Amino acid sequence: FYTPTELIEKKITYGDKVRIGGFVKNSSLKKISPDQYEFKITDNENDLLVFYQGILPDLFREGQGTVIEGLIGNQSTIKALRVYAKHDENYMPASIKKELEKNDQWKKDYK
Repeated sequence: FYTPTELIEKKITYGDKVRIGGFVKNSSLKKISPDQYEFKITDNENDLLVFYQGILPDLFREGQGTVIEGLIGNQSTIKALRVYAKHDENYMPASIKKELEKNDQWKKDYK
């Protein structure tokens, strides 16, 4: 499990399977076709461009927390295989919160 900054710093190899947590960057969600999307996931330090084909979760939206499972395209792109959205405005998986706190990225009020 990585934040976008950790993934960029780690220099993971093309095609490796990863799990990334962060927030959907505002104004980044684009619908390419009825079931194809691209968007950016951010930890407010670095962004990764995500490509996804499928149905996005009902709670998925810009500015909200998300977890992406997918394959590395290059150092700044991910081909998402699964997209998860947070359950409500107060929920964040403990593993994401722990990583954000560890890297001094945690803020109680992300906007």
